[in-house]
Amino acid sequence: MSTTNIIENQRGSPANQTNLEETELVGKIRNGDVDSFAIVYERYLPQVYSLTYRLLGNSDDAFDMTQEVFTKAFKAINKDCSEINLSAWLYRIAYNACMDLLRRKKRISWVPWDNTIHSNLNRSKDEPEQIYIGQQTRNQVRVVLNKMKTHHRMCLVLREYMNLSYDEIAAIMSISPSAVKSMLFRAREQFRLHYQTLFLMAV
Repeated sequence: MSTTNIIENQRGSPANQTNLEETELVGKIRNGDVDSFAIVYERYLPQVYSLTYRLLGNSDDAFDMTQEVFTKAFKAINKDCSEINLSAWLYRIAYNACMDLLRRKKRISWVPWDNTIHSNLNRSKDEPEQIYIGQQTRNQVRVVLNKMKTHHRMCLVLREYMNLSYDEIAAIMSISPSAVKSMLFRAREQFRLHYQTLFLMAV
């Protein structure tokens, strides 16, 4: 069983699509259009909250951090006149802010996504049997990921859950794309070995 197959059903909900291109939104925001930033907020709120929740492990902390991320983004968007990839840029702000907080608290943990807790962001139509199976998988994924090295875990999360490209992950983690590929290889192998040891060999 591959790492991707094990965790593919645990991904956050995809971003809402609008007719406005990112470059057009950024341009309007830089020209003082607050409504355009509101579109960015609505489009990327679920993904940013998903990442902060998975890192911080508490819905209240994640909500506060999400607001902080968008506040920082609004203040920073005019400081750099270069073109930006909005999703990757927001993820980097969220990643850095969360990691700073977690380092101060010396507490880094993985918390699986739970539709029952975040029903306002991601509604589930699963039947009871599917919910039970899904909860089992979430618990297994949580146990395995908590055993992984922090950077391996984060790299795997950004790729498998957030569906980011190698270049986007590289920008967020401040490493090269080739380093991302190498880290993902090691992360997947680490995940697979932990999963087999904990859940397959015990059967």
